Amino acid sequence: MTLPRVVTVAEANSVAERTEHEEFRSRWADAGDRLLYAADHDLDWDAERYVLIARDGRTTGLSAIVGSATGWHIGGVAKITDLLVAPSSRRAGIARTIVEAFEKRAFEARCHRTHAVTVAGSEAEKFWMAMGWTVTARLPDHYFRREHVVLTKVLAPDRR
Repeated sequence: MTLPRVVTVAEANSVAERTEHEEFRSRWADAGDRLLYAADHDLDWDAERYVLIARDGRTTGLSAIVGSATGWHIGGVAKITDLLVAPSSRRAGIARTIVEAFEKRAFEARCHRTHAVTVAGSEAEKFWMAMGWTVTARLPDHYFRREHVVLTKVLAPDRR
């Protein structure tokens, strides 16, 4: 008779546990991805994360930063998060310039689609729509119990 396995789940709290996790992932992730995506070849899941910073050329230091965003791409999809513009610099095209730089970088990285999430019905949603992005999903009762929207923009329909 085989006794039932006892499994415990806990957060990895130490450097050693996080290292063990990375070793476990490197050992098994490719096989899991091939099963999930029905692919018989290696998939590149190395996400590249980067930060875009918009600076005012008239000043220096921290006060020169007028906007920023975090971007990353993986599996042909680029996501932009944390798009911020200083209140005194809003409505001057800075967010548009950051998003255009993000889209260009995503395209150069051979991404076929971009992705962002924001609060439904907000000025931010209107901004993304004006930039040519489309609402592709609604997330009711999401962050802080507010409805959010997922917006995407196709960069190239077939970049295989």
